Amino acid sequence: MSTDVRTEEEIVAGLLSVTVGAIRKPLRVLTMRESRVWKAGLVQAIGGNLATMNLAGVEDVAPFVDAAADRILDLVVAYDVDGSLGGRDWLESKASDAEVYAVFRRCLEVSFPFVRDLRSALAEIRALGLADLLSSAGSRSGSSSNGDSPSGDSPSTAPLLTSS
Repeated sequence: MSTDVRTEEEIVAGLLSVTVGAIRKPLRVLTMRESRVWKAGLVQAIGGNLATMNLAGVEDVAPFVDAAADRILDLVVAYDVDGSLGGRDWLESKASDAEVYAVFRRCLEVSFPFVRDLRSALAEIRALGLADLLSSAGSRSGSSSNGDSPSGDSPSTAPLLTSS
């Protein structure tokens, strides 16, 4: 998710090094219990007012963008349980939207570490052509011939030989 790579020291110390207000600051990675509370707030923020906004016209987009930026800032402040980033007022007056969003992405990255693994696993499955094999296996009929095919190739091996 992020181009920032944590150093071994940051990982051992349980820190994220983030930039806000053009200043590099350490942000403590939440414990599982703290993260669970933060994730509940994340779900509430996503499922709250943002989900019920009417975006039928162009004039409806500005309130949506403002609300999204405010929600992201709220979530970053909530993640920073130790206040090491300076609090909401400091962030609003010193940090850019891009910086706050980058911190939010880092928070997501450490709170949902399996997402990267899931994405790479799905990419690997696609690269090997196994996605076609898995999807076609469920749609095949139960009939089969018990004899060998003349070429020695079975129709079921074809997806393994191709890549999508």
